[in-house]
Amino acid sequence: MDDLIAQADFVIVGAGPAGSAAAWRLVNSGRRVVMIDAGDYLGTDAPAAPSIPTDANVSPKLRDPRFAPNFARTRAGLAPVLKNFSLWGMEAVGGLSNAWGGGIAEFNARELGDATLADEMRQSYRYLSDRIRITGSAGDALGAFWGRNTCVHEAPVLHKPLLHLLKSKSTPQFYVGRARSASDDGVHPYNAATTIALLEASPHFTLKENARIDSISVTGRGYRLHMISGGEAHNVEIARGKLLLATGTIMTTKLVLGALNAVDTRLPLKSNPSSAFALLFPEFLFGPAQRNHPPAGEVSFVMQPGTRDYAIANLFTPTIVSPLDIISRIPASPGTARQILKLIYPGLVLGNLFLSGAHSRHIMMLGRDQKLRIAGVAGTQAKEAQKAAEKAIRRFVLGRRGLVLPGSFPATPLGSDIHYAATLPMRRVPGPLQSNFMGEITGLPGMHVIDGATLPSLPARAHTFTIMANADRIAKNLLNNI
Repeated sequence: MDDLIAQADFVIVGAGPAGSAAAWRLVNSGRRVVMIDAGDYLGTDAPAAPSIPTDANVSPKLRDPRFAPNFARTRAGLAPVLKNFSLWGMEAVGGLSNAWGGGIAEFNARELGDATLADEMRQSYRYLSDRIRITGSAGDALGAFWGRNTCVHEAPVLHKPLLHLLKSKSTPQFYVGRARSASDDGVHPYNAATTIALLEASPHFTLKENARIDSISVTGRGYRLHMISGGEAHNVEIARGKLLLATGTIMTTKLVLGALNAVDTRLPLKSNPSSAFALLFPEFLFGPAQRNHPPAGEVSFVMQPGTRDYAIANLFTPTIVSPLDIISRIPASPGTARQILKLIYPGLVLGNLFLSGAHSRHIMMLGRDQKLRIAGVAGTQAKEAQKAAEKAIRRFVLGRRGLVLPGSFPATPLGSDIHYAATLPMRRVPGPLQSNFMGEITGLPGMHVIDGATLPSLPARAHTFTIMANADRIAKNLLNNI
């Protein structure tokens, strides 16, 4: 492996959406890439029986028992000290896209913070959408809001309540339209592991699995990675200009703080305050239940779309969660709850609501003991913004002869949205612990951070596609600079 790394043009740490996007650009340009990841491909023989965790307010995707061992192992590997913050990560090829898929939205120029950067990002959005199948609509009220640089494939919406909502007219304060989501094959949600598997067919690509990078130090020629693989520690030397970090916002920030020896330095960490809700449309009761739906949002609401503080709600069919999950929330005996669910299922819609990351004030730091510390803090206006969005949704749904079911809109634990970003934000003239437009952190030249840590901001819209586009953009620029 040392010889392969020495001969590689680039070394990417992290096999999630960002790492795979950069690797695809580099490998298909004939460059030799070695990718190092702390995990392996997730097996298909994991238990599939649903279970209900103690905190049922987190996303159903996080409650999937197939992923529970990996979530626990990842958290144990980080060994963080947490206060009022729910931390999630997945050490596996594909990263969190194994559980999360990929919502599709483009950041606008204001959210990217720079017109030149926005121009480069447009090219990468298009490049990615030509490779990954993206479903949605380009012509409805949300077409321009999601972004005009994405090639979109139309797909039918089958769930009658969602079709009913799509017939509604948008207003300047409340947009309704098709959600956008990514797929590897038009059926299954996007997973970066599929891209990595395709890359493994190339002689220019090598994947080193089950190898955790737990620290990075600066050397005269570049960087030394402390790698643990197979229970043994090993140092890997990487020349300056060859290293790309894509281990996810949290781990990448920890590695950067360690490399700079920036202990007890408080960094802002952004995430999207979120909540969940359930809608019922009585006119569709007693009808047939459509069972074959994509496991992704099909319809979206955007509240106050012309402002910086817009909020987004994504709507799903009830197939997104286990029936047992829904039954557990119905205040009746299990037998009666099953009968109630059978009755309401054809008219049921589930949703989640995301606020801007500006409503988060989390603090992240690396202690002198090298332990990661995160304190979750909601912004002072978060509750007010949540109530305003909730009120708008209730008014809209009532006008469409629907009901918001009791128990809707409980705030999820801070951090459980998993939209972590902007700890090392990109700036045209970066300051300490900020990055330039190539993802290079001040004081760490030739180390390129390509994941969510360098996003300039975190709006309410999904950020995975923008992370991938930025990773592709940096990879493209690295090729141009060779």
